[in-house]
Amino acid sequence: LKTAQAELNHPQWEKAIEKIYPRAKEMMSKPRYWHIAYPLAVTSLCVAPHQYFLRDWTACFEYELSKMKEKLHRIPVLNGIVRLIWTYLYRCQEPLATSTTKLDSLLKRIFPAGRSSIFHHEEHLELFICIMHFILSRFFDYGLGF
Repeated sequence: LKTAQAELNHPQWEKAIEKIYPRAKEMMSKPRYWHIAYPLAVTSLCVAPHQYFLRDWTACFEYELSKMKEKLHRIPVLNGIVRLIWTYLYRCQEPLATSTTKLDSLLKRIFPAGRSSIFHHEEHLELFICIMHFILSRFFDYGLGF
């Protein structure tokens, strides 16, 4: 992980991400390019320098949630959410209180309180299981209480 941190925070890599991510994000707004631009945007954000990721990941997460209602986009969006959560939990070492506050606000949108199902007709539970697995492996007590 330390080697990856050093490589991902390299100034040249940062310049590349500063060109790739905004362009991919712009392309996501065009339905024709969404299926290509979306994975590129998420991946570029996940391999972005630490501060760049922290600055933009919640906005990307919010955008993803708006697309999750469309069945066509649900699986790619969930894959992106899994990647963002993993990156946040394992690359961004923030204090427990900060992490749980951020995760609380975002996860309540994925796992709404008072509902017996996550999304109607959800047949791909593996990605939801991955999300909970990552949270439980990093913040066990928080994950149990969630």
